[in-house]
Amino acid sequence: MAVMQDPGEPLDLGETPTPGMRAIRFTGEEISIDPDISTVGFYNRCKPEDAAWAIAHLRPMPAATLTMNASSSVAWRSVPSTYVVCTDDQVLSPAMRRATATNASASLKIDSDHSSFLSRPTELVGLLSSSISSV
Repeated sequence: MAVMQDPGEPLDLGETPTPGMRAIRFTGEEISIDPDISTVGFYNRCKPEDAAWAIAHLRPMPAATLTMNASSSVAWRSVPSTYVVCTDDQVLSPAMRRATATNASASLKIDSDHSSFLSRPTELVGLLSSSISSV
């Protein structure tokens, strides 16, 4: 999950948890994704075999990844950044996607789920290639 926020700025998860957020499990010092419901949130447009492959590779990560405040110096304030807005993302709320796109130097849109690298890889490469070649 990619968000770009200022230090101390809370994450706007929206009033109703997204399907993807409902799949995230906080267990003490770790966060994991519930494999039984992850497809709806993270891989809703992927081929079943691609979703199954991704689910088999899910691993816990430190809870601090999502819960710690940004440092006093955030790179996206000084380094050019591009945010790819996945229009059918079932993890990040529309408000969170809008806020992140606003904070980035540039934003691109792709009609995909949260995992565009699996569900729309050719389109994602084309979008990124076009963006790079226009710089």
